[in-house]
Amino acid sequence: NHGYVELTITPEYGHLLAPNYLHIWPRSDFMMIALPNSDHSWTVTLFMPFKQFEQLDHRDQLMSFFNKLFPDIVPLIGEEQLVEHFFKIKPSALMYVKCSKFH
Repeated sequence: NHGYVELTITPEYGHLLAPNYLHIWPRSDFMMIALPNSDHSWTVTLFMPFKQFEQLDHRDQLMSFFNKLFPDIVPLIGEEQLVEHFFKIKPSALMYVKCSKFH
């Protein structure tokens, strides 16, 4: 019942995170990660239950959520970009593949 959305830290602010590392912000039943890209931008992925995504349906709710739980990431993504991208995309479902132990 978890999904994810991808956000971006542009190269302009990418230097503010330690490069060449996976950054993880774990929370109770959700988390956010940031992966560095070769152009010095970062791909930021928020993994969360779909029910929580549905509750973030207004700008004020979204910003309250991020400012409370991920305050250090807001200035890196930028409030306007965060709001624009978050509401432009629908959360995607997480998928898994189960393989035989012999493969």
